[in-house]
Amino acid sequence: MALPVELPRKARKVEEKRTNGEIPLGNNSNCAEKQDILKQIDFCQSELDALNERCAEEISKIEQKYNLLRKPFFVRRNELTKHIPRFWGTTVSFFGFQKVLEGW
Repeated sequence: MALPVELPRKARKVEEKRTNGEIPLGNNSNCAEKQDILKQIDFCQSELDALNERCAEEISKIEQKYNLLRKPFFVRRNELTKHIPRFWGTTVSFFGFQKVLEGW
């Protein structure tokens, strides 16, 4: 009686490709049940993807709403900073200098 010989990695990959599109699950019994479970997992992932898409759409709507609410503050800040020469250049360069001092 011959002992079972494990195929080399490359040979296993070729053998896996011969499964006609089914996911190779090894030589365990009840492969049909495992295939069914994998289909259920795929369906669950599809539902999760759809929920994530809805979430992204709602987040976008909320961001748009708050961007409109922020606009008057940005306009006001812009008007105030016009009275200080080189305000943004100084602010940005100081921020960069602080990061260099912190070792960032």
